[in-house]
Amino acid sequence: MRHLHQSIAVSEPARDFISHYFAQVRPHVVPNGVDVEYFRPGQAPIRHLRDDRINVLFVGRLEKRKGLRDLLRGFMYLRSRVEKSRLIIVGEGPLRKDVESFISQQRLPDVVLAGAVPDTVLPRYHSSADIFCAPATGRESFGIVLLEAMAAALPIVATEIPGYLSVLQPGVDSLTVRPKSPIELGVALTVLARDIDLRRRMGQAGLVKSHRYAWPVVTGRVIQVYEQARAARAERPQDREQPEELMPGVHYPLPNLG
Repeated sequence: MRHLHQSIAVSEPARDFISHYFAQVRPHVVPNGVDVEYFRPGQAPIRHLRDDRINVLFVGRLEKRKGLRDLLRGFMYLRSRVEKSRLIIVGEGPLRKDVESFISQQRLPDVVLAGAVPDTVLPRYHSSADIFCAPATGRESFGIVLLEAMAAALPIVATEIPGYLSVLQPGVDSLTVRPKSPIELGVALTVLARDIDLRRRMGQAGLVKSHRYAWPVVTGRVIQVYEQARAARAERPQDREQPEELMPGVHYPLPNLG
């Protein structure tokens, strides 16, 4: 670590995590970026998904920490109050069969399992949606999917986990609920489903914010950190020497390639 001149974390929670284990390291916070030309409003929707239903979109890996069971139960709550609603799940993962089984057992209609979709098609799913939902239970250092949804002018329902709250402004661009709270999730979805003006206001607020995370902006901040690292290295010429062994007295023999 003594050869480290600068470091970067994508969020305050990520920086705190690093500093917890490496007290001498205090990274600069430079967030992930989003391609605001790629994810933007007004792209061609998926034709069969654009009807009179309220579409709730989830994008992510189908794994436990993404809160899929909460998402499905939250959608059940929404559909009991807004019958013309649909859940679109984009992504693959180890819980695919569990999700299919839950849908079958609950006889839950209007859930579309789109699977993994090409990157070129993903923005069309955003254009087909009315609400974006991110119900992760934790272990998210940031929220790239949130930025993509914002860039597409979608209002967001998400859980109040540190990585997400580093991106969202609850009440302005999103409604947030406690993790592992499917009823709260369903209530928030219902509020947005019933209020088109609120959806539009939150979507517009998110769209404006997303441009603060556009790649040219983020890249400029990364370059600034690199320049600081170069300056720090110039002040410490000894760092240009061969680095010491990872563990003194422990040797790492090369493999025999003969």
